[in-house]
Amino acid sequence: MLTWVYLVPLLWGLVKNELSEQEHIESHKLLPEWFLSLIQNLFTYGLVIVPGALAIKHIKKTNYIEKISPGGWQYKLILSCVHGKQDLVDLEDLEKGAASSTEPKDKSGGAKKLLICVVGLQFSYLMWGYLQEKIMTSTYGDLKFGDSQFLVFMNRILALIMVYGYVSMVKQPTHKTPLYKYSYSSFSNIMSSWCQYEALKYVSFPTQVICKASKTLAVILMGKVVSRKKFPAYEYVCAGLIFIGVSIFLLWNPQETEKNYTTETTFSGLMILIGYIVFDSFTSNWQGELYNTYSMSSYQV
Repeated sequence: MLTWVYLVPLLWGLVKNELSEQEHIESHKLLPEWFLSLIQNLFTYGLVIVPGALAIKHIKKTNYIEKISPGGWQYKLILSCVHGKQDLVDLEDLEKGAASSTEPKDKSGGAKKLLICVVGLQFSYLMWGYLQEKIMTSTYGDLKFGDSQFLVFMNRILALIMVYGYVSMVKQPTHKTPLYKYSYSSFSNIMSSWCQYEALKYVSFPTQVICKASKTLAVILMGKVVSRKKFPAYEYVCAGLIFIGVSIFLLWNPQETEKNYTTETTFSGLMILIGYIVFDSFTSNWQGELYNTYSMSSYQV
């Protein structure tokens, strides 16, 4: 299913290339290129999401799982995809939980693990940001790389392969989450990545940094919507101060700053960045909600 979610837009792109050049030019006179690409993405994802949503709604409404014999492939498929396995209890998880409650915690080991995670995360994000900007803004001959959807596809398919290999080798907790609930964060994750790549065509680097710095505040607000979380006032203040500080630092002399970058900020770029912030803040909050509700491992998420 996930593979088709990525492949359908690519296949549609191949079909779209068969249109005549005249039709392509006429369509771009009416709407900007990024908006046409957005419509294409939403339409092709809808070919997978809408039928799946209708099927799940029908299965739940009719309680179809009670009408088929347990143990068959249909029962297992519906149980995994629609209902989940919330009633299953992993005995090994209970034993680990009991052992962890009685054994003293090794604080030094936890600190080392935290340090490794922080360094690995920062290094990975720095390399990711550098490479994605280099790919999208560099000139290859007389052309620039313009297919954001292909970068998203390669990013996700390689991540899927690596995580599948790790989960296959290392034992994980019993999976209890209905598979359809992953579709929310999967869709928002894909769209946030697409917006991030696409925005590089329309905004300057300072604008990107400011918008990413303001994402902290967006994550807090989305947490109230998705998880009904309550945050102390100082977290709102800290998020606001980060945004203000980065804005002052980068825009202190905007005329000289913009001269150092070939890409100027446009209204289209700002709209795409707003989409990136909304989708990305929803993704992290929804994943956290699944993690807390179903006691999953981070690799399963």
